[in-house]
Amino acid sequence: MTRPLSVQCPCCQAKLQVDPVTGAAQAAKSGAAGPLGDLGAAVRKAEAHTKSRKLESESAFSQALDAERRRKADLVDLFRKASAKHGEDDPQAKPDTPLDDRWR
Repeated sequence: MTRPLSVQCPCCQAKLQVDPVTGAAQAAKSGAAGPLGDLGAAVRKAEAHTKSRKLESESAFSQALDAERRRKADLVDLFRKASAKHGEDDPQAKPDTPLDDRWR
């Protein structure tokens, strides 16, 4: 026969005796009740956490939205630089060979 394990509850400090084979509680002894927290304080803490998470989300969203708005201008800039680099600024310029013309 195995000896039961003694476990102390971290919340209420109750002492439990648990059967190691089955995991069932065999006996319980009430512990000293810890100080009960203020429910209002817990609610305020949860609301403050919710507000801070909401502000973080809104900030991340506005940064992503600004990045998307700048993206078009950045792409247009890149296209202009690339076309200037390759000398494609003049749309009337004739291709070097007739075969190049069909790709336009």
